[in-house]
Amino acid sequence: MSHQQVAEFPERTPALNLDVFRTVLHSCAVADLLRIGYASRLLRKEAIKELLSRPVFLEGNIQIESFCNLMLTGDPSHFSYLHTLVINHIPYITSDATHMLLEVFNRATGLRKLYLRRCEALFTKLDRRFAEAIAQLQHLDFLQIWIGTESHKYVRPMVLQLRSALKTLDCDVDPLNEFGGYFPDEVAHRQPHLTKLRICYPNLRETWKPYLSVRVLSIGIGDQTINLQRLCETFPNVRELSIQARVFEVDLANPSGEMIATRNAAIAFQNSGGGWKSLDYLYGTVGDLYTLCLTCPVRRVGVGHYDFLMHDGHRDVFSRTRPRRVDMTITCTPWFQSPISANPSLFTYGMESAEPGAVSHMCLDVAVSEDPVSTRQLIETITPFLPTCQLEYLHVSIGMFFIKEEDDYLHNMLPPVPPSLQESMANIDIAELVSALATSGPTLQTIVLSPVSRERTVWTVDRGDGRQILRRLDPYTASQVVEREEK
Repeated sequence: MSHQQVAEFPERTPALNLDVFRTVLHSCAVADLLRIGYASRLLRKEAIKELLSRPVFLEGNIQIESFCNLMLTGDPSHFSYLHTLVINHIPYITSDATHMLLEVFNRATGLRKLYLRRCEALFTKLDRRFAEAIAQLQHLDFLQIWIGTESHKYVRPMVLQLRSALKTLDCDVDPLNEFGGYFPDEVAHRQPHLTKLRICYPNLRETWKPYLSVRVLSIGIGDQTINLQRLCETFPNVRELSIQARVFEVDLANPSGEMIATRNAAIAFQNSGGGWKSLDYLYGTVGDLYTLCLTCPVRRVGVGHYDFLMHDGHRDVFSRTRPRRVDMTITCTPWFQSPISANPSLFTYGMESAEPGAVSHMCLDVAVSEDPVSTRQLIETITPFLPTCQLEYLHVSIGMFFIKEEDDYLHNMLPPVPPSLQESMANIDIAELVSALATSGPTLQTIVLSPVSRERTVWTVDRGDGRQILRRLDPYTASQVVEREEK
């Protein structure tokens, strides 16, 4: 109907089905939602509701002031829609923005998830008032705090005085113990229902209060000394473990006496029946995991960057944990490509065995630079990892930066892809690369390619009668396959 018809015959105006409209809004980009808000008061209300129901990202004074004006001058019901707030990189904040944001926190009683990243100015500008406002939130179940040491004196009392019963607490690595030596025990006492925890311990030599409900753990160790028995006693029900002891290099030919003692103690503890019976996920540098010397089955193991000088260390980790899936990063630049020791294979069940182990899935991050990289260079870098294992599924991601799954909101804060890298990725011959990978991996059934700035593609490999047939899946089927294989 035209505007004139609507004015003359308002009763003939078609009714808006809000359920259908809200479904449409749910698929709109933020920019589209902002434009929709100018159409009418009703549409603005629905668009704002949809915007606030998503994670809200704030970076810098302009965004903070704009967001606060929306919340403080609009409908008070807006606060009931605000569930997730991410505040990132605030090195300086104006007095007006500071006080407005403080008022928002005083009224955002329904906030569920709060990410505080590199926003030290919020704590120092307001002294203790900002920390006290956060501590009063009653429904918070997720809190992430990644800030500099100058604000730790505000963070510790904030965490310990929280009125919320957290499910997730994510504190940045604190190797200097700025939170205080007893901070881990204090958190265990105040937040007994945590299921996911990132925290730093000054050491694992002492006896610590156990976290009985934690299932997902990311732990830093200040003195870099790993103690598997103490770790299992403090976190007896862990299913996913990420360890950061910062053991980056290990002399496998001449290990230190402390290294030998740590590994022998871990083996004896597990041989006597101690420790976890299995894990779903294990992540760390190969030095950390080699020192940990875990011998229980682990469904998925991530080892960070592959280092050919630590080839036997990788083999030791894989042979003891016997993973189904391995996550690893290699490098491919014009001046350096990750070499791999040809034999023996990485993925074996024993250090003396050449028989391939049970690794059937691998997610391989290929780190590149802004300089051009060719399809041939990618093939030469990736294919040496494939022939001596029984991989069925391979996911190759290519880019400069990679985000672990648990840090998925960080994807919104990655720097833009440089034009030179976009051009380099555009010149990759996807079909040639997939064909080379399928040929080098004789047991591969599915290949996923995710070059940065290009569409992800998923391919199946059919083998028979001496032929190799590659089929590209449609986007919907492809997303289902990736979700099923990588869960």
